[in-house]
Amino acid sequence: MRSAVKQICQAHRSNPVGFLMANVGTQDTRKGYVGLMYRNATNILPRNLLEQIQEYVQGQEIYIPKRSQTRLGWGEGNGTRSQLDRRNRTIVYRYMQGESIESLMAHYHLSYDSIRKIVRKGKKELFR
Repeated sequence: MRSAVKQICQAHRSNPVGFLMANVGTQDTRKGYVGLMYRNATNILPRNLLEQIQEYVQGQEIYIPKRSQTRLGWGEGNGTRSQLDRRNRTIVYRYMQGESIESLMAHYHLSYDSIRKIVRKGKKELFR
């Protein structure tokens, strides 16, 4: 435990603020600001852990990442991945029903190569 805390603290020595950076997004649409929310370590960490961390870093900000199993892949949190997958399945279906690549290009505003790649990948998945 001690060496892991030391590695984390040493990796982030150059940051200037004495708070832990929680992995929480904030957004202020009035100011156009999107950033991270900072939380005071004394409010969220047990005292003994805070004292242990203070052996390595004081008055600086450190980043504590999410566990790898809780991290979402690209586009999974906001639905973009599922929208693209749905669109691509529709493109493959329409192509297999006889629609031309040029028609699909015009409808989806994609290049010839993009449509071909989507169709090729979709066919591979269908015939596995």
